Order: sequence, then C-alpha cells, then structure tokens
Amino acid sequence: MKGAPEALLPLCTTIREEDGTVGPLTGQRRRPIAGQADAFARQGLRVLAAAERQLAVGSRPPENREEAVDLQVGIGCETGRPL
Repeated sequence: MKGAPEALLPLCTTIREEDGTVGPLTGQRRRPIAGQADAFARQGLRVLAAAERQLAVGSRPPENREEAVDLQVGIGCETGRPL
C-alpha cells in the first residue's frame, strides 16, 4: 500500500533495511523518517510512503487493511519538475 507518511507510519511495526533484513520500527527509528517526510513537505514536495504485508502461502488478506504492515521503502518525494 502507499499513501501519506503520517497515515502509514502509525500502521507499520517493522522496517526493511537496505540489506533486506527486517527489524522492529521503534519510535527511535520512526522519528527521523517522519522528520524527513515533514522536511520534504515543507519544501513543497509531494511525499509518499510505501508499505507491504507479508502473507503466508494460501492465506487470505485480513479484512482490516490497517493491521500491522512492514514499511518497505520508506519515504520518497516527487518534484514534478524534470531533472
């Protein structure tokens, strides 16, 4: 799923590191991510977060989309201007 960082971050319980490992998304890890998203937004950039939920083979997704998800990509921004 993707959306505004302020909407997705509270749903995330883990974070995927650059090396592919997954660890807990603690308040200490969450604050700099939220801070960077805010900094981008203050610059007038469109900021998105992306998250994923791992499901066991053969299982169905939960009906409640807001159950715990993994923060997969962190945050990114789109300038809307050619580079």
